Amino acid sequence: MINALLCVSLLASISYFTLLPGNIVLKALSVAPLALIAWRKLPGRDGMLLGLALALSSLGDVLLEVSPRMFSAGLGSFLMAHLLFIALFRRNHRRPLPWTVPNKIAIGLLIAIALGFVAWLTPALGPIAPAVYTYIAAITTMLICAVLLNLQSKWVVMGALLFFLSDAILATSKFKMPVPGASWLIWPTYYLAQCGITFGFLQWKSKSN
Repeated sequence: MINALLCVSLLASISYFTLLPGNIVLKALSVAPLALIAWRKLPGRDGMLLGLALALSSLGDVLLEVSPRMFSAGLGSFLMAHLLFIALFRRNHRRPLPWTVPNKIAIGLLIAIALGFVAWLTPALGPIAPAVYTYIAAITTMLICAVLLNLQSKWVVMGALLFFLSDAILATSKFKMPVPGASWLIWPTYYLAQCGITFGFLQWKSKSN
């Protein structure tokens, strides 16, 4: 069953990217199977949080594809997904938190980058600025929480970084200026981000149990 779901996800993602960009069904079938994999592979609260975060991400994908007028709804769906990722990572943090020097440097850089990106975007945001600020704060916090997991597998951190990168490219091209090759960059980085978070976390949990 797990292999079948993974095949559906991979085939849908590749088909959406290469053959039928804009196809809502293929877009939904790219991440939704990952949610089912999380629920089947990871019982308990962790599986619920990871699966719901992925399901909300899939819903956000669909809403963004339906119409530009659904952008705020899609943004809200992804915002809730990030809050669930944050809850998942925080409940799996070691105590005390690993405030190592490399972690402090990485987190400082991430905050500086996020603040700089917000300042750069702000003049182009208009009335949607508060929603965008909230979303950037959430995805930055999610990324910081991923860094603090200090996993043996770094795939979760790589996934969170790719998620941030994908959204940064999307926001830049939507609000600020065209990004060369944006359509070829946003989907692969986003899909690999979801796979990295999903399978990196599942791998770590299987080793830690």
